Amino acid sequence: AHPTFGIKLNGWLSPTPDEAANSKREEDTSVADSIRKTGVYLPKPNDTKHGGSPVWQPVESLLGFFGQILDTMQNYHDNTQSILPGYRERIAQVYLKDEEGGMNLNMGQDVIGGMIKKGSKAGYMLAHDFKFDQHQWVRFLVLMVQLEEVVAKLKADLPRSHDASKGTHYARLVETYHQLIEKQLKQLKDPEHKWYRSMHADDCTAAKRRVTALWVFIEEWDKVTDERMAKHEARPEEFFRHYAPKPFSVLRVTPEL
Repeated sequence: AHPTFGIKLNGWLSPTPDEAANSKREEDTSVADSIRKTGVYLPKPNDTKHGGSPVWQPVESLLGFFGQILDTMQNYHDNTQSILPGYRERIAQVYLKDEEGGMNLNMGQDVIGGMIKKGSKAGYMLAHDFKFDQHQWVRFLVLMVQLEEVVAKLKADLPRSHDASKGTHYARLVETYHQLIEKQLKQLKDPEHKWYRSMHADDCTAAKRRVTALWVFIEEWDKVTDERMAKHEARPEEFFRHYAPKPFSVLRVTPEL
């Protein structure tokens, strides 16, 4: 699948007190200067400041306070997602001055022409400056960090026992889920008491195979972790988190709307 791209409109970037005091303050100042010069910026994957951090707006009046509530209500989800690694480098940032866009219905031709140039610049940067290989790498790291955390949570919930006669804790958990699948299958025969989203026999067989494959995968994952632990590496169970792009992502289950 091909990535989608976007353009985000921001207010004009004013100098911070630090930048005003020291106009040659390393990379952040050079990026800010470039933004003020062109009005357009495409964040790089490692840029956690201009595109990778929340935008804070001062509230200077009661009307402004309610305006920020409305803006949060309308844009919170999009603004939050747009700072995530794997997303931010696909969103060109266009900075508009006070006289550009918004409620300025009587913009002159020169102002409109300037906005057109900014839009063209944003499109050019997305077409020529976006690095697909780096984007794939970032998305891969985000995925593996999430997978690593899910595996850790599954393992934390496993009942552990040293009774070898009962098999490994993985084998016992697989059997527990197999029994659960069979139990819902039996309930399927009673239309009044069948479980929600019940499976028929053929699908139960497929479900059992998938549950078994899942725990085979986790056992193999554990072997790699144990090997690195034997080398006295610090927190080998958090291998991918060490390389996690910032800010850290959080996986939440929400309804599809």
